[in-house]
Amino acid sequence: MLGLAELYLSRGMIPESRSVIEGLPKNKLADAQRARLSVLHAALSLVDGDRDDAALLDATEGWEDAAALRAHAAQEMGRTDAARALLTLAQAALPTLPVELRSLVLPTLLDIAIAAEDWDTGAALAAAYPEIPALADQPGYWLRLGRVAERRGDPLTAFEGYLRASRGDDADAHRARIALVRLGRGTGTLGRDQQRALLDQIRWAWRGDEVALDGLSLLAEVARETGDSLGALSALAQILRDFDDPAVRNNARARAETMIAAFYEAGATGGIGLSAFLDGHSHIEAEWRLDGMFHAHSGQLAKTLLERGMTAAAAREARNLREVMVVAEELGAMDPAPELALDLIQTELAAYLQSGRIDAASDLASTLTLPIEDTELTALLGELAARGGTAPVEGDARALQTRAERAFEAEDFETAHALYSEYWNLRPSSFAFRDAVRLMIAAYRSERPDTVARLSADIPRLTELPEWDEIAQSLSRALAPAEDPARRILSNAGTLASLERATRASDAAAAVTDGASP
Repeated sequence: MLGLAELYLSRGMIPESRSVIEGLPKNKLADAQRARLSVLHAALSLVDGDRDDAALLDATEGWEDAAALRAHAAQEMGRTDAARALLTLAQAALPTLPVELRSLVLPTLLDIAIAAEDWDTGAALAAAYPEIPALADQPGYWLRLGRVAERRGDPLTAFEGYLRASRGDDADAHRARIALVRLGRGTGTLGRDQQRALLDQIRWAWRGDEVALDGLSLLAEVARETGDSLGALSALAQILRDFDDPAVRNNARARAETMIAAFYEAGATGGIGLSAFLDGHSHIEAEWRLDGMFHAHSGQLAKTLLERGMTAAAAREARNLREVMVVAEELGAMDPAPELALDLIQTELAAYLQSGRIDAASDLASTLTLPIEDTELTALLGELAARGGTAPVEGDARALQTRAERAFEAEDFETAHALYSEYWNLRPSSFAFRDAVRLMIAAYRSERPDTVARLSADIPRLTELPEWDEIAQSLSRALAPAEDPARRILSNAGTLASLERATRASDAAAAVTDGASP
């Protein structure tokens, strides 16, 4: 039966061969027969495209008639020396293989011959292409003929081979386009516009493998050489989107950072006009906004706008970059960069002060965390205070209350709890009912039962609201361990209703209570 399966395979009758070997009991075969069966399995897997090169090498160990298969497997595994050592035997054994296997291994064998500069064997292998319908006159054939000609110092014939190969649409056709660009660059016979056109074809038609990576990398280099840094950065950004290999990504980011740093430096020093600076920044931000490397340099645009007196644009740009940075950090796309964020706040604050927008400056200053050690920012805050604004100065309870309110409105209940608690401790006499209710809600949301208990005891002195005892008890029950899940759900539902009543009571109290200022 093994002989029948081998006969079917040799005649290209793949399904018939597979049907025979699938019915053979491997454990009942002699050692020599099991070896032959392993070869059949490996060869059929190669035809299926589900190959295991290591298994193929093991299965065909010592079998000269399988030299073509062994050379192919060794080359695919990166064992180029072993593949070259088998090349002569492989070329001799090639005709014994069925056409399906020859169509798979012949391109690899010719690649081995080209790399080894074994032109005689290469010529014999190239002559076998017309005998195989799946390979004859295909891009892979002309690509390899072009490589042979280029390696032998015949650029004209090489160009012709690559050109014919490039008329296809498979991986070898795209390899031929890359080869055309490199040949044209080396001989000075292909203009950069033509280079870009060929590489753009690959970019939009082929994705995700080594051919696409090679094309994108070369496209970035060609674009950079023509002064199109935005085009180069776009190609590098696509590499980061399409490839996960750390070495590939690190190389792309390093190349991109060099260009991004140069772009923003040119914009800041007048090397490019403001219009081009703004337009370029917009393009770069679209593809690199979540990368910390972008944020390390992009703040220069806001500073440049401020230096030119464009205060509204400077403030808007600084604020936008801060918000994008927060998103990038929350997504884990970049590490927290407090110094960069503080630098943007300083630019935005300076823009507000230059344009007399004291309220906007006060709102921004209220977001700062104390203590502030930056001397330039401290000077700006001093100017803000001198001009009637609210600056977050140590011991300034009003600024502390403002920051607590903003944190609460942003539903940052952990921060709101900390700030309202600090305000309560600092100025208990100024701690109004509205502040107490908001602290209670923040304590509930951040699961701080101690604060809820303390407030429950203290708030009655701030209000005569008859519902308060019920609200406080409901909040306390919600934070206590429930006896069973169903009771916990009911407790939370009641608590939410209480919180809504507390919020309404807070708003009503704010309308009739002065809320003493510190």
